[in-house]
Amino acid sequence: MSILSQNQTNYDDKLNDSVKNIIQFISNLYNHVLLKSTTKGKINFVTSNIRTLLGYEDHEVLDMFLHDLIHENDRKQLLVLYKSTNSQQLYKISVRMRKKDGIFLPIVLIIYQIHNSDRNLEEFFYVMKEINLTQEESLLQSDKMALIGQLAAGVAHEIRNPLTSLKGFIQLMRSDTKMNHDYLEIMENEIDRIDSISNELMALAKPAPKNYKLHNLQTIFENCMTLLEREAIQKRIKVVRQFLDENVKVYCDEQKIKQVIINLVKNGLEAMDKPGCLTIRIEKNKEYGILYIQDEGTGIPKDLMKKLGQPFFTTKTCGNGLGLMMCYKIIEEHNGKIQVESEWGVGSTFSIYIPTEPAC
Repeated sequence: MSILSQNQTNYDDKLNDSVKNIIQFISNLYNHVLLKSTTKGKINFVTSNIRTLLGYEDHEVLDMFLHDLIHENDRKQLLVLYKSTNSQQLYKISVRMRKKDGIFLPIVLIIYQIHNSDRNLEEFFYVMKEINLTQEESLLQSDKMALIGQLAAGVAHEIRNPLTSLKGFIQLMRSDTKMNHDYLEIMENEIDRIDSISNELMALAKPAPKNYKLHNLQTIFENCMTLLEREAIQKRIKVVRQFLDENVKVYCDEQKIKQVIINLVKNGLEAMDKPGCLTIRIEKNKEYGILYIQDEGTGIPKDLMKKLGQPFFTTKTCGNGLGLMMCYKIIEEHNGKIQVESEWGVGSTFSIYIPTEPAC
C-alpha cells in the first residue's frame, strides 16, 4: 500500500511539473505573467518572467499576498473580489502594481476562479499584462483633464464668493432709492473676477494646436495663480513673489507652460502639511527665462530623486506620477529643462528653464 501511495505521489509531482512547464511555455509565448493564489490572495505559483515585468525573482513573491503589490488606492477592487460570493468565473481589472524599484506600473489583471469537483472556490488564477502606454499624447491629455477636474472644485468656491457679494449688493440697491456708484464699482470688479477665473479654466481645458510665441513669464504665472490662490489661502501658505526682472519674455506655447506651472505649484502646496511660504522667483540669463518654485515641505529622499519624471512614480499617497512626467515632457519639447534640488525635512526647489528665443 505504501509503494502505491509513493508511486501516486511521484506521479502527481511529475504531473504538477508538467503543468507548470506548460504554463511557463504559454507565459513566455504570449509575454504575459501567469500566477495563482489562494482564495485570500496568497501567491502559490508564478511564472519566472515576472522578473521582466516587475523586477522580482519568482521565489521573492511566493507566499506574498497579491494585494500587497498593488497600489493602496487600487486594492479595494481585488479585496472585494476575494470576499464576493458571486459565481462569476472571469474578472478583468486595471491596477497599479509596485515594481521592485518602487515605481508603480499600470497592469491589466484577468482573474479566473478555479473550483473543485464540489464546485467550491479553491484558488484564483491570474493573467498579468502591462497596459500599453505608447499613446503618450492621450495619456498627457488624460492627466490634464484630471488636473482640470481638481481645479474645478476650487474654482466653484472662487466663483461662489463674488456671486454672493453681487447678490448682497443687488439687495442693498433695491432697498436704496439712490444710485450708489461705490456698489456698482465693487460689483463690476466681482464680475471681472468671475470672468477671469472662468476664462483661465476654459483656456486650460480647451484643446489647441501648438502655438509658440514670446510671452511674459510673470504674466503666465499670475494667470495660473488665479486658479490656485484659494488652495494656498486654505492651507495658510503665503506665496512670496521675488521677481528680479518683470519683463522676462520666453518663447513658448502659453497653455502648455501654464499646465506645467499649475502642476508644479500644486505639488509645492500639497508637499506642505503646515503653514509656511511658497517662494516664486523669476529671472533670466542669456538663454533662458527661469521660474523657481521653492516649497517648505518634507523634501524628496536622495535615492528617489533620479526617479522623478518617470511615469507612475510618485511620493504622494494619492498620486500617479503622470503630472510630473507631463511637465518634463512639455519642457523638453520647448528645448528647456527642469532641475530639482531637495533636502529631506527642509523642502524642494523646482527650477524651470524656458528658452527666450526659438531654437535655430
